[in-house]
Amino acid sequence: MAAAPAALHHGDPTIRSWSDLPLDLAAAVLRRLPSRPLDRVRFGAVCTQWCAAARENPAMPPHFPWLALADQTFYSLPATAFRPLPVHLDGHRQLPHAQTSCGEWLVFERHDGAITLMSPLSAAAGTIVLPGLHTLIDPPHNGEPSKIAYDDVHGPAIRKLVVCSDNLVAAAVVHEHNVKLALCRPGAASWSWAIVGGANVIVQDIILYQGQLYAFSRDRCLTAVSITVDDHQPAVSSVDRVINSGLDSFPFNPCYLLESGGALLMISNYTSRSGGGHPMAAAAARFTVYVASFERSRWTIARGDILEAVSNGRALFLGPWCSRSVAVGGHDQHGSVGGNSIVFFTYERFYDDRKRMPFCCGVFNLKTRRLQQSLLQVSVQPLDGFRATWLFPPSQA
Repeated sequence: MAAAPAALHHGDPTIRSWSDLPLDLAAAVLRRLPSRPLDRVRFGAVCTQWCAAARENPAMPPHFPWLALADQTFYSLPATAFRPLPVHLDGHRQLPHAQTSCGEWLVFERHDGAITLMSPLSAAAGTIVLPGLHTLIDPPHNGEPSKIAYDDVHGPAIRKLVVCSDNLVAAAVVHEHNVKLALCRPGAASWSWAIVGGANVIVQDIILYQGQLYAFSRDRCLTAVSITVDDHQPAVSSVDRVINSGLDSFPFNPCYLLESGGALLMISNYTSRSGGGHPMAAAAARFTVYVASFERSRWTIARGDILEAVSNGRALFLGPWCSRSVAVGGHDQHGSVGGNSIVFFTYERFYDDRKRMPFCCGVFNLKTRRLQQSLLQVSVQPLDGFRATWLFPPSQA
């Protein structure tokens, strides 16, 4: 498509090729296209000049995540309408207590107990098949290893999954009132516990940062977990504490781990309730951003230039199963999610599953230290085992 065929020129020298279009005009054309990746690919394929315009003008708005609600409806940001997300897997049922892995995967359990990870935002991503949790073996007791008790009510249950590589998956698994680290190879026959000195590795959260798996404990300490993978079961080769808490107190408030601007962040949510009513109206959100200072072996509060370095032009999406930093620039005209912001959700819990619960998603501005606005306020019917979470496109991985 670099030039019109000569037969169409009719000898007219004023007819020029598409590549003669000035770069700034090509960029103006690009900005008027829908922000679908395929449209940009087709635009760049016209000619070298248009390809250069596509490279110099990154897509806006960015690929925001989807929000999976507790009633299995899905909300697309920054659009303002619910969109259906068709997920059909024959012979599967929703696995309680886990929906995502690395922010991309939905987790399903097959009737035979095996686990399937599916990326619904990318058909090309395919699926990953993992063994069922019933294959976990307890550490040897009196010299004899034994399979753990397993049923639908008492667990074990996956809290979080992290796909570390093509041959290693790590999971935070709730078992016997603790959250323990479990390991497996995709396609293998069984899971194995992460064992150090004959004891389970106990975690509160896990994260893959710059190729290294880290375990986050309840006292806010961070441990580097090195794992060897061979033809047999993966095993822990070393465990090294790299971050001491360094905090004056250890309140049991939600904490979220994510990477942003090349740094590893821990964000504490001190959201409080001030009476009844809608949770977003009553919430007094107070977030504190900490940066992992590996040189000092402690968490340090991000202020001034450090906070600007990890949040400028980025939105930090917080969720219990996966949190992630997304580049958004300073633009908010596409959905009021601009840079230097935290996007979070909150909802009230009811002990009566038949009741609907109010659900809210809001934006917290890190510069003004105030709740900027509410993106979504709905009432949902919670389903057993399905909790709200973010689903990120594979391009954000």
